[in-house]
Amino acid sequence: MIQPTDLQARIDKLEADLIAERQFRHVREQQAARTQARAVKSLVAVIAVGSLVAGIQEARAWGGCAKTLPDPLKTFCAGDPALANDINGNFKALVDWLTPKVGAFGNAGGSSVAVFTGSGAALTSLSGSNITAGTVTTTALATTVVQSLVPPGTIIAYGGKAAPAGWLLCNGANLERALYPALFGAINTNFGTYDATHFNVPDLRGRFLRGWDNGAKRDPEAGKREKMDTGGATGDNVGSVQLDEFKSHTHNFVAMYQTYGNDTTKDLYERYGDYWTATTAAGGTETRPINANVNYIIKF
Repeated sequence: MIQPTDLQARIDKLEADLIAERQFRHVREQQAARTQARAVKSLVAVIAVGSLVAGIQEARAWGGCAKTLPDPLKTFCAGDPALANDINGNFKALVDWLTPKVGAFGNAGGSSVAVFTGSGAALTSLSGSNITAGTVTTTALATTVVQSLVPPGTIIAYGGKAAPAGWLLCNGANLERALYPALFGAINTNFGTYDATHFNVPDLRGRFLRGWDNGAKRDPEAGKREKMDTGGATGDNVGSVQLDEFKSHTHNFVAMYQTYGNDTTKDLYERYGDYWTATTAAGGTETRPINANVNYIIKF
């Protein structure tokens, strides 16, 4: 027969085991969350910020109350007050994490990271940016990160016919400097310009790319390079172009000549002149390697 004291002891042990199991599981969940947070890419972190900001008005849970955000981020549950200090703390933590990876963040004035003011339903403005609740979107934040990860002036091969958002086709288009200040700051007038208020994107249609020699002497005729378009760079500079050419070379051949003579009369054969002729034409209209068409696009 089980004594009451034995039963109570077993109950106590079972409760202790359950508590230990919950604590162990909680620790494992926290460790997993921290590991995942360290491994997540910058864009995921920014989406986290956007999701957090988007839920400010209703103060709903981001990630669910059953989950714990990586330290030192605060979890918001349904009904909790959305205090400015909590939002700012989470925002600053993510900014601090992103800054070494993508560079410094700034507000509309570019001087410092903006902060929220107010709490709850009044949490509607961002100091220095003067925005209203709901206008901070994951798309806008993701775009900011992409701008930091891919600097203006970056050129890549692209398989589409139209450039994606944030990119331009490398088709020699003439652009206003005021409309594309970051791109102009990166490439200036290397690829041409027609006046003091415009600049050209590179025209890479039908062209191969070559690394800038920059004095390395791997491009023996770098000094003779021509401008891509009016106002563009020449010589050993980014933006200049070269026409196609064969490297100087020679071929061995057998000289042809005529003689006069007669085998029957035993007249001697004598050389009386050389003559020159050309081979039959072969090949196409240019010299090229095997290739495939793509679009080159440039980040602005």
